[in-house]
Amino acid sequence: MNESIKKRTVIFAVVFLFAVSGLAHVFNVKILDNLSRKKINLLRKDKRVKSELEDLLIQKQKLLAQYRIEKIATGELGLVANKKVNEKIIIDGRELRHIKKIVKSEYE
Repeated sequence: MNESIKKRTVIFAVVFLFAVSGLAHVFNVKILDNLSRKKINLLRKDKRVKSELEDLLIQKQKLLAQYRIEKIATGELGLVANKKVNEKIIIDGRELRHIKKIVKSEYE
């Protein structure tokens, strides 16, 4: 009888260890899946931030180029910046076609 209790205890211990290891495996798989999702989201965010940084660097280069052009134009060439807003003339399509005909007939 004592040997039967030992066998049952061993079987119970083995089943218990399998159950615990199975639960640990499921728990680890779930954690791994969650971390994989977080990694993908962080990689997307990193890519978006790098793209924004590149856009800002391009914009900075354009602004620096514009500043340099204005500096040379005003400093070395003595040009003055246009402070007056240019007037917009709004015309419809018929008027534009009529103007094109006049210009074409005058300069052909």
